[in-house]
Amino acid sequence: MRLFNPVQSQYSQVIKPALLVLIALFMAAAAVAQTTELPLRQAIAESDYESVNLLLQTSLPDESAAFEEIITEAARQALFANDFDKASRLAEIVLLFNLDNITAQDIYTGVEDARRQQAALEERKQLAEVEELERQRLAEQQRRRDEVRELFARNLSYSIGLAPAGGSLAVSDFVRTLSEYNREEYQPGYGYGIGLAAGLRFQLPELRLRLDADLFWHPPLLIERWRLDWQASLYLGAPRFTGLLALHLGYQQLRLLESTTQPVLLYHTVSTPLLGLGIDHWWLSEKLALSAIVDWKLVSATDPVLDLAMQGLLGLRMPLIRFAGYRNLFVDFLIRADLALIGLESTDPAMEWLVHGGVFFTLTLNDYLEQ
Repeated sequence: MRLFNPVQSQYSQVIKPALLVLIALFMAAAAVAQTTELPLRQAIAESDYESVNLLLQTSLPDESAAFEEIITEAARQALFANDFDKASRLAEIVLLFNLDNITAQDIYTGVEDARRQQAALEERKQLAEVEELERQRLAEQQRRRDEVRELFARNLSYSIGLAPAGGSLAVSDFVRTLSEYNREEYQPGYGYGIGLAAGLRFQLPELRLRLDADLFWHPPLLIERWRLDWQASLYLGAPRFTGLLALHLGYQQLRLLESTTQPVLLYHTVSTPLLGLGIDHWWLSEKLALSAIVDWKLVSATDPVLDLAMQGLLGLRMPLIRFAGYRNLFVDFLIRADLALIGLESTDPAMEWLVHGGVFFTLTLNDYLEQ
C-alpha cells in the first residue's frame, strides 16, 4: 500500500511547471535560431555570396559562431564536390570575418591545392592529347609516304638497252640545195655504230608517263667522219580513255654532232613539243609486243620555213630471259624516223629525214607491267 507523501507532492507541483517552461524556452530558441539561419542557408544554396557575407557581418555575437559553422560546413561540402569556386568564396567570407577560423583556413588552402592539382592534371591531359594528335599526324604522314612509295614501287619501271650494231641514214634536200658543192658531190649521212637507250615509265590505269633517251655513236670506220646523234622524249598518255591508242603529249630534244663542217641535216638541232597517237608495247602474244608511234612536231606550226615535221617509231619486242623480281631481258627491234618537209604546196617539195635502226638488248627493272 502506497502512502501519500505531502512533501513529494509539493515538489512535483513545483518542478513540472519549471520543466515545461524550460522546454518551451528551448523550443522557442530553436525556432528563433532556425528563423535566423534560414536566410543564410538559402543564400548559400543560391550562391549569393554578397548576402552570405552581409548576414555574417551583421550577425549578433551569439549568432556569429553558428553562422561560421554553417558557412564552413557548406564550404567543406563544396570542396568534396569539386566545386572549388564556391568552396573558396565561402571560406574567404569566413576568414574576412574571423581570420583565426582554423577550419576555414584549411578549406581555403585545400581549395588552392586542389586547383593546382587539377591544373596539373589538365595540363598533363592536354599534353597527352597534343602528343596523341602529333602521333596521329606522324602516322598519317608516314602512311601517305608509304602509299606514295608503294605507288612508285609498283608502277615505276626502269630500262636500259644496248645495241651492239646499229645504223642510221640522214638525207636532206635542203643541204643538197644549199650546199657549196654540186648536187652530185652531196653524200647522205649514213653510218654504223653503237646505240644506247634508257627509259623510265610510270603507269597507272588513267595515266602513262614515259621518258626515253637514246644515243647513237658512229665512229669513223666505214666513213671518214664521226657523228653523234642523241634524242630525249617525254610522253604522256591516258590509256584508259583512249583504249589501245594512247594520246601522246611529249617533248623532243634532237641533236647531231659531227666532225665535219658540212652538215648532213639542215635541222640538226631540234627542240619541240610532240603531239600524236601511238601503241606502246601492245602484246600480240606472249612472245611478241608491238609499238607504233606517230608524232607531230609542233615546232612546224611556228617555224617560218617548215611546213611539216613528224616523228615515227616502230618497234617489236620479244622476251629473252625473265628473271625473278620483275626483271626481264628483252630483244627490241627499233626503227625511228624524223621527217621535215618544205614546200608542200609546190610541185617539188623538199624534205629531209633521219632514220635510226638497231637491235637492242633491253633490261627492265621492276617491270611487272610487262606480260
